[in-house]
Amino acid sequence: MRKLLLLTLVPLALAFAGPAVAATPVTITTNGFEPAQVSVGAGDEVTWKNTDTARRQLVADGGAFSSPSLAPGESWTFRFPSAGTFTYHDGLKTTQKGTVTVRRTGVRSVTIASTQRQITLGSSVELSGNVTGAPRAGQQVVVVAKPYQGTETRTAVTTDSDGTWSLRVRPRIRTEYAAESGNIVSTQSPIVYVRPAVALRVLNARLGRFYTKVTALRSYRGKRVTIQRLTASGTWVKVRRVRLAAGSAARFTARLPRTARVRVLVPSAPGYLQGFSRTALVRR
Repeated sequence: MRKLLLLTLVPLALAFAGPAVAATPVTITTNGFEPAQVSVGAGDEVTWKNTDTARRQLVADGGAFSSPSLAPGESWTFRFPSAGTFTYHDGLKTTQKGTVTVRRTGVRSVTIASTQRQITLGSSVELSGNVTGAPRAGQQVVVVAKPYQGTETRTAVTTDSDGTWSLRVRPRIRTEYAAESGNIVSTQSPIVYVRPAVALRVLNARLGRFYTKVTALRSYRGKRVTIQRLTASGTWVKVRRVRLAAGSAARFTARLPRTARVRVLVPSAPGYLQGFSRTALVRR
């Protein structure tokens, strides 16, 4: 009976040993793990949440861990007891891979991740991360922004009580970010890709007259944009091409059915992804 009592008490002692530390979050998306690389301290936890519409499973390449099959919306947490580099993949989508780097306890590091990798000019994105191996609250983190062919900027933020930090930014062109805490630099450098803002206005629906303008840090004057129409089958087809004039804008006419949904497609350019306007409904 005494042996049974001891076996019952040991797990309770372990459960209450030491303060709780927030788990590092990783999102399982249709396209893979976000972020695909995370860094934690020995004894820390990582929580994966399945935001895909299909079941997913986490499998460590070296056999260190394996999750159950996770339904959409479910999460799974694993505690990494010792230092090392742990690569893993999705057991149900084997081409999608991730890495967890576990540092020795007490080794200081700073991390950074982005909530979005692609935005349209004018939108914002949140950067976040944490500082480990140091007092958790009030640590200064410098976020370094390196825009495409632009001037590097530095913004200081401080950590919360759990060692995390966040910063909302509005990149105006493709921008790479990094985080610094003292002389420690993040191993991650997420890049946020930007689409130009594309406006489309219907000037006269009956005559098929339109106006479009592209807004970006660089001029699109002389660039050709494609006017597209949405077919009944749900595909976009070319109506015509238009060359942009001064101000990266143009007025044009287009022959369309009596009712049509149209948009403007803008080609990629240095520092920018391909862009497109909102869909306009035209009735003549």
